[in-house]
Amino acid sequence: TQRMPNSAAMKAFFVYDEPFWRAEGLNGQLISDVGPARMSNDTCIQGDDHGVILMFLEGEQARTHGHWSEEERRAALTAELVRHFGDKAAHPLHYIDGEWGS
Repeated sequence: TQRMPNSAAMKAFFVYDEPFWRAEGLNGQLISDVGPARMSNDTCIQGDDHGVILMFLEGEQARTHGHWSEEERRAALTAELVRHFGDKAAHPLHYIDGEWGS
C-alpha cells in the first residue's frame, strides 16, 4: 500500500498474547464485502509467540474511517475481528494503524 494512486488505503495491526485463531483451526484471514475492513491476514513473526492480525481498509472504507479518531477505528475494527474470529479477538495487547491517502 505504499502507492495507491487516486485512492486511499489503511492498515491496522492487532497484537495478541498468542495466535488464538490457529488453535481454533483458523488462518487469520478474512475476505468480506461488508464491514469496515475487506480483508485481514495473519502476520505473525516466526519465532515470536505473539499473534498479529493485519487488517486492510481500501477506498471508501479507508476514506471514511480515516476521518474517525484512532479509538473509533480501533473499536470498529475490533468488532469486525470479533465477528469473524470470536470473543478472543476483543482484547488485543496493542493496536496501531496507518493511513495512505492521495
